[in-house]
Amino acid sequence: AAKIVGVPLELQILAVLRVLGRGTCFDGIEEITGGSAECHRAFFHKFCREFSMRFYKEFVYLPRDNDELKNTMSDYSRMGIPGAFGSTDCVHVRWDMCPATLTNICTGKEGYPTL
Repeated sequence: AAKIVGVPLELQILAVLRVLGRGTCFDGIEEITGGSAECHRAFFHKFCREFSMRFYKEFVYLPRDNDELKNTMSDYSRMGIPGAFGSTDCVHVRWDMCPATLTNICTGKEGYPTL
């Protein structure tokens, strides 16, 4: 990934994780690192693309056996979606059992928490 001149690579990767984990905007990252928001935005997209190309097949797959399927389905059941075994990023399903600590970050244009 392209390095931002003057900002250590470790700090750039930490900035990517902050954007992904906390939803911090690039201008907020600029304030804490001193690197421009535009440079962080470009690095973020390049990092995500490269990371995805390298690790996608290792971590994104259908359950390989009945035990994996049962384990995955139990996770979704605990979240209030019994019968589900996977999800894609194309639809938002109401999450009635959303933990209070996640309500803010899981609530979007719908006005209620979704997955």
